[in-house]
Amino acid sequence: MALDIEISKSPHQSVGRSDTWLEQAKQKAEQSPEIDVVIDLTGIERINSHELNKLIRLQLHVKQCGRRLVLVNVQETVFQVFTLTRLDRLIELHHDGHFEPPAAKMLRPRR
Repeated sequence: MALDIEISKSPHQSVGRSDTWLEQAKQKAEQSPEIDVVIDLTGIERINSHELNKLIRLQLHVKQCGRRLVLVNVQETVFQVFTLTRLDRLIELHHDGHFEPPAAKMLRPRR
């Protein structure tokens, strides 16, 4: 069972000009302590350091409760930020398949 949280922002807007979606996610996670938290990032193309910090805190909170934080439909630019900061090792990410993750590109043999 999972708690699904959808984010509705314009495609070019950063996730958290107002990080109320993160506060809402945390509140919902606290209200439903037995289920995983799934956040849909469809259309989100940028994320800033403040938002990353909030996501890390949410991840730690959720993990302490024995659950998972999963980000789905992560766009390529946001995925790259998570990979460069190595946060992809902390937070579970799922992309929509429209791009090849950086790790897969590195593992591909050269010709």
